[in-house]
Amino acid sequence: MSSDEIKNLEEVLSNQLGSDKKIIEVQTTPLTAKGENFGGTLLKLDVKLKNEKDGTEEELHAVAKMLPTDEMLRKRLPEQTSVRNEMGMYSTIMPTLQEFQRKHGVTRVVDYFPEFYGGRLNLGEKGDLVDDDSVIIMENLKESENSFGI
Repeated sequence: MSSDEIKNLEEVLSNQLGSDKKIIEVQTTPLTAKGENFGGTLLKLDVKLKNEKDGTEEELHAVAKMLPTDEMLRKRLPEQTSVRNEMGMYSTIMPTLQEFQRKHGVTRVVDYFPEFYGGRLNLGEKGDLVDDDSVIIMENLKESENSFGI
């Protein structure tokens, strides 16, 4: 997969989109220079969505993290565990921590992690094997109203 292409993006974002919204345009921009981020390729995603029920449009500002394209970096990255662990952090651990806090009356629930929009380990029927089509998509905090002045 090239560094600016995410295959089946609509499928990856399906929980975020629901049944009413469709992707009508995607713009990708590299967030780092090639090889700059040891942990992977980072892309800024600006996704234009259209609500098919009422015709309204909205923008989804996200960051996509994929495996590094540089072979030297890939050899040093334990991708089979790091991608799975990072996805688990955003998809399971943070929501569980937030729910635990709410359940126990915490009024300022931890919200300093980006919202998880979707992800996948691979494309197709490869079980839990991480491959070149793995991607983690999360909120772009620089574009967020909750960016803490970043």
